[in-house]
Amino acid sequence: TFKLPRVRQEIGQALPYNVVHLASHGVFGSSSDDSFIMAHDQIITIDELEVLLSSENLKNDPIELLTLSACQTAEGDDRSPLGFSGIAIRAKVRSVLGSLWSVDDDATLAFMESFYRQLQDPDISKARAVQLAQQQLLKNHDYQHPYFWSPFLLIGNWL
Repeated sequence: TFKLPRVRQEIGQALPYNVVHLASHGVFGSSSDDSFIMAHDQIITIDELEVLLSSENLKNDPIELLTLSACQTAEGDDRSPLGFSGIAIRAKVRSVLGSLWSVDDDATLAFMESFYRQLQDPDISKARAVQLAQQQLLKNHDYQHPYFWSPFLLIGNWL
């Protein structure tokens, strides 16, 4: 279960994580207090996420890819460009995959399955994996509208 104490424990361990995927609901509000990702037991504010991602063990071995597949995790404003994704980049995560608007659950699942399958090939960059996952959705008649295949934005290291 996605609970904040477990996330703190896992990220705080000495073992490096190359990929962290947070699949939850998120809200980017008008202030940091109004911006959060929902865990099972409580909310993770934008400030808490920054603290988690800035933990001591991640300074020497940062997360290579953080996927935030909740709604609007790459939407920002003047206070926090690129929202949660921008906070993660500021905390030295190398790459973040976030969304620009509310996402469809089924289309997101299909996108993520294709994206991670593509990443298994060491010759495919993260940017290419996003492109191939988008193209896969475009082949599905139900997901041809840009609403389904284009909300995801890769920020940071695209390789």
